[in-house]
Amino acid sequence: MSSKDRDIKIALSILEELCLRGGKCKLKYLKTYRIVCYWLGFEYAKYIIKKLQEGNYVRLNNEVLELTKKFSINKSLNKIISELLNLVKTV
Repeated sequence: MSSKDRDIKIALSILEELCLRGGKCKLKYLKTYRIVCYWLGFEYAKYIIKKLQEGNYVRLNNEVLELTKKFSINKSLNKIISELLNLVKTV
């Protein structure tokens, strides 16, 4: 898996969790964001959030991440977390 594919899957996981949480949440409460910070580093997590902002998928105001586009999610939060953990542990 290329690094670009990994970035896309991580970003999608963050978007899916944010959608399940109602579209608005503080960064410190997003499990996917905390997992990326722990396993891949704070700077990498900030890079992913920056890319999501550049694509106009999210808006970041005072550490509150807010969706700007609507998504429909068919997964549970536990499924999203387990897929992300499997991805970051293999890096």
